[in-house]
Amino acid sequence: MGFQKDRAVTGHSLPLSRRFTAGHPRPRLLLGFIVFSHLDILNRLLALFGRSSYNEHERCGFRFSIRGRGALASAIAVRFLSGYWRKPSSNEVDSLAVDANRALENSSVQCPFDPSKRKGYLSWDDYFMALAFLSAKRSKDPNRQVGACLVSQDGIILGIGYNGFPRGCSDDKLSWAKKSRSENPLETKYPYVCHAEVNAILNTNHASAAGQRLYVTMFPCNECAKIIIQSGVSEVIYFVEKRLNDSVMYTASRRLLSMAGVKVRKHQPQMSQILIKFEEP
Repeated sequence: MGFQKDRAVTGHSLPLSRRFTAGHPRPRLLLGFIVFSHLDILNRLLALFGRSSYNEHERCGFRFSIRGRGALASAIAVRFLSGYWRKPSSNEVDSLAVDANRALENSSVQCPFDPSKRKGYLSWDDYFMALAFLSAKRSKDPNRQVGACLVSQDGIILGIGYNGFPRGCSDDKLSWAKKSRSENPLETKYPYVCHAEVNAILNTNHASAAGQRLYVTMFPCNECAKIIIQSGVSEVIYFVEKRLNDSVMYTASRRLLSMAGVKVRKHQPQMSQILIKFEEP
């Protein structure tokens, strides 16, 4: 009755989270009660994905990570509180199973008796492209940061690079501008900057780039394509092809790479984002 009274007072104009916790001074306790009073449903969800029951996980020392508990508690709370304690339909249980499985996959703790490898690790393509993106973070260019990673055919990193001025040329004395008010090209970055692809190839510590793969965050321009071809790179994996269809230099680049037999493909990420935290594991 108290919950119905809160519902009448608060109405549906409040945000969803306020509706769920209105009149309840301890929402965390409420969520915990919901999760652990529905272990039968949780065990059913685990069974749907071929996992042992929650109690079995407890016996072998398994614990949800904070993220896993939070995601699972939120999923169950939203589904049950939004229905005001009504029995969920089969479709809702199936949908909740997906949420629960996602929470389990995001859990960072694995049962110590589980012999299987960790899930959610990076694919090789995502790994090398991520290194290219990380290298781009070193660029001082205020308009566009590009990164590249040169990799051997057996997965050894040979060189990384980003767009910037040559060694010994001050980042503070040369201009980073895209345009000049006086229309003087020497007051822009373009006559001075070295592209990421060139830097990655030149930073190989004398290792040969012939027959190797180049991961780059942006499709290479025609000048970089010439260096790629001359160095013997056999494959280019790029992430974005900005201005490829309406720019002479990028059209020429694709034509050159095609004529030279360099394989070109667009990176298809398996992960939409990668989070790096500087903290102890």
